[in-house]
Amino acid sequence: MRKGWLSWLGYCVLIAALPLAMLGAVSEANEYRAMGVDALDCDGPLGVLLFSVPAILIYAAGGILNARRFRRRRSAMVACLCGLICVPLTVNIGAALRESNRPDVRDGCRSATAQSVAPSVSRLRRYPVAST
Repeated sequence: MRKGWLSWLGYCVLIAALPLAMLGAVSEANEYRAMGVDALDCDGPLGVLLFSVPAILIYAAGGILNARRFRRRRSAMVACLCGLICVPLTVNIGAALRESNRPDVRDGCRSATAQSVAPSVSRLRRYPVAST
């Protein structure tokens, strides 16, 4: 086998992860606010992080590995492209974390979760366990 097959495999992984990175970069943390509606989106930040975190891990690793051989033209170009892809992913991850840490989102989503869990807890309390 040729000596450089591993680098070509790395390039193929970066190309295959490009749709994941694009979904992570363009998805909104609050989809309702993006449509113009002022409402809470409890699962919006999770949807952003689902695509952004794996993509930024792949492209950060690709950037670091290609930056080690920065004197080669192809490696320098790939490292710069990986860096350019990581910038909007980082911005979108920060926006998603900022959205999930807003006080009204934390209170509203926590109360919605508590309301959905409360009926099941009350059903369990209806039938007390006999103590021995």
